Amino acid sequence: MNSNPPPEAKFAIEDFSPVLDFLESNGLGDRYALVGGMAVGAWEEHYFPNEMGFLRRDMDMRADEKVAEAMAAAFNVNFERNEFPNGCVMRCLMIPRENKTELKVDLQETVPGLEGTHHSSQGIVARLKHGKPGDISVLDPLSLFISKLAIFVESPDAAYDSDEVHMSILARVIPFYLRDVSESYRTRLLTRNPAIACRRLEYELLTHKDKIPQKLRPLEPGIREACDNCCEEIDRGVEGMYYNSDAVSYL
Repeated sequence: MNSNPPPEAKFAIEDFSPVLDFLESNGLGDRYALVGGMAVGAWEEHYFPNEMGFLRRDMDMRADEKVAEAMAAAFNVNFERNEFPNGCVMRCLMIPRENKTELKVDLQETVPGLEGTHHSSQGIVARLKHGKPGDISVLDPLSLFISKLAIFVESPDAAYDSDEVHMSILARVIPFYLRDVSESYRTRLLTRNPAIACRRLEYELLTHKDKIPQKLRPLEPGIREACDNCCEEIDRGVEGMYYNSDAVSYL
């Protein structure tokens, strides 16, 4: 008799269509953003569609209590609220599916390394076309990279091997994203200056250069070059542009 536990189920973004469809159809599309591994997978599929799909055990979102309450009511479940020492509040929901493995959705109000007592709100929420379930809201790849790097720097014992994989994927995505978002900013489709995010990322890379995972170091020059090019292309003298979570880009 095999005593080994069964492997954990893994899911693609499409598996979470009921959740995302609910958010979009109930006017909550601007109140959440995918973060974590599923967000990394969304960016990978957006820019490298011919590569293997990204599977995760759960879906992480940046969302507030109102979104958690709406989802709990819609799917007739309760959510578990946890508050961590760094001030992050996370609400976990288990979404049932008929004759299928239930879906785990973690909703967090803040993203490590981006928000809280030591960091101002950061991030551009991008609207990505994804076929099924349709348009989805995803945190930008620079902010995702900064967050993953913060885990390595501030809580190395909490970092997973997957975090290093995620940063490797984001390092490939960032140059393509900055090319697109720079054009959106120049044509005023995006009203927040992405050069500010570039400078923040370059600062983090420089400050923590000795703690960057070894496998990522060959990719670092490409990230820096993409950030430098973005800053050169965008008018540095524009004032009143604050890079924050209210910014939305459509890609």
